[in-house]
Amino acid sequence: MDVLRALEKASTSTKPGEVEKACKKENWEVGQNADLQLFATGHAERPMDAETLSVLSLNACRVHSMAGILKALLETASELQREYERCLTPVLSKLSKGIAAIPDELLALIFKHNAAMYGRKQAIRLSHVSRKFRAVALSEHDLWTTLHSGARKEEIEAFISRSGRDTGLHIVVRNHPRHSVSQHFLETCLAVSSRWKSVEIEESFTSTDRPAEFESIIWKMGGASHLHLPRLEDLRITHLQDDFGPGHHHSGPNLLKISWTSPRLHVLALNNFSLAHSPAFAALTSFEYALELEPLCGAQIKNILSILGASPNISHLRLEMSHFLCLVLDEYRFPEVHCPSITSLDLRFQEYTFSDGAEGLIAAFIKALHVPDVQKLSLAIHFRFADVVNHIVTKDVGNEHLTRLSDALIPVANIRSSLTTLAYKFTYDNPRGWKNAPKIFWGTFPIHLDRTPNVSSLTLTTYTGVRFTREEGAVVPSRLHRLHFRGCNRLNGRGVIQTLKATGVWNSIEEFVIEDCVDFKSAVTLDAVGKDEIARLLGL
Repeated sequence: MDVLRALEKASTSTKPGEVEKACKKENWEVGQNADLQLFATGHAERPMDAETLSVLSLNACRVHSMAGILKALLETASELQREYERCLTPVLSKLSKGIAAIPDELLALIFKHNAAMYGRKQAIRLSHVSRKFRAVALSEHDLWTTLHSGARKEEIEAFISRSGRDTGLHIVVRNHPRHSVSQHFLETCLAVSSRWKSVEIEESFTSTDRPAEFESIIWKMGGASHLHLPRLEDLRITHLQDDFGPGHHHSGPNLLKISWTSPRLHVLALNNFSLAHSPAFAALTSFEYALELEPLCGAQIKNILSILGASPNISHLRLEMSHFLCLVLDEYRFPEVHCPSITSLDLRFQEYTFSDGAEGLIAAFIKALHVPDVQKLSLAIHFRFADVVNHIVTKDVGNEHLTRLSDALIPVANIRSSLTTLAYKFTYDNPRGWKNAPKIFWGTFPIHLDRTPNVSSLTLTTYTGVRFTREEGAVVPSRLHRLHFRGCNRLNGRGVIQTLKATGVWNSIEEFVIEDCVDFKSAVTLDAVGKDEIARLLGL
């Protein structure tokens, strides 16, 4: 019905007061008849003729019909109004009371999210807002589970008391020369060690002697064979870098070996701190290791491989190496380890420099690490700015370095048949004062698709050129369906597509994404693709 649709439209598109103004009777067509005003007020000076009677009678019928329609609309609208009021009144009544109307269960969830964002002290702040807040905060044991070494004695005791008897605890240790860990904190934490769910340790010192406070928690734990941590799932240790040399790796013969039992320890993350393999790591599923390489880094790499070789359940490995410039040229040889459980591998090389030592180290490490079932591989290299702008690195020299790097990352004899997702990321930082690099690095990175035959998704971020290769006469069809270029500063779209077509891979591409590529020339690339191929990609 048109009048109903018009009424619904008017209810959402008119401003306050507009309806009253528009509905005055002089705005109605039937209300604009001059004879109506004369005869209705009795001011007519002549008798009503037949024509006037006919017009007024017709308009009277129209007004009678309008009144009937409006009456029906009013009755229906009033009924709908009452139904909506019955539905919304209880809710609006509660909301009008403010936060006091929020159920305790919902308030507790809000508190947990809030405390996770703003740290352990937020639980204390929330408990001081009101009696209601305090009651809810004290009833939620999870708000009081973080024991921080920087907290006062009274706070530690209050947190343990309010966390209940069986809730998992999160131990956070910050041990620095000016802020050492108190003996009371260590003793209190060790007394509830059976409830530890995660341990996060951060320490820094400049001398070669370990401070007694740090020994009390790590070295005491390492020597306490009776210590049983049935709930520990996550262990993270970080040594903050100082200005006096590389990180404190403990990579020598006296490498710390912890001897506690932790059957549920799934995540181990070490940053500039090394541990010897221990039975405590038997259940690991995720291992993250970041380290600065020492000039003679053989012991460091062997330590990593020993942990991997003795941890049969690791599925995710993230390894970050830095400080390649200091490496002493060596003929690297490492014992081979087989890790069939690893399905996700994330390798990051920071401050990488083009040198025989750096390339040899990566090649030897990749050769020693056997991950036949890896499905997701991420390779990120952050280059030294000096290498990027080095005027000695000509196009031929750059190609030579990048070819050796490509062979080191994915060796010709190491076919990744289970790999389905591959990502390369090559970056560098401009130092302050350099708005743009004075000379662009010349070189092209080759990607050998025949070494990753089952990769379906490939993502690249690079400042170098890119060239795809594949063995001539390959009969196995390519499985590469998605190709994503992100932030590629020197992407030659025409050249990339030509190499994809030359290798017989282009026909398998279903999704071709180019994102934030500075020098990308869209017209040239689209011309290289061709109209028929564009139609295929668009599904036309």
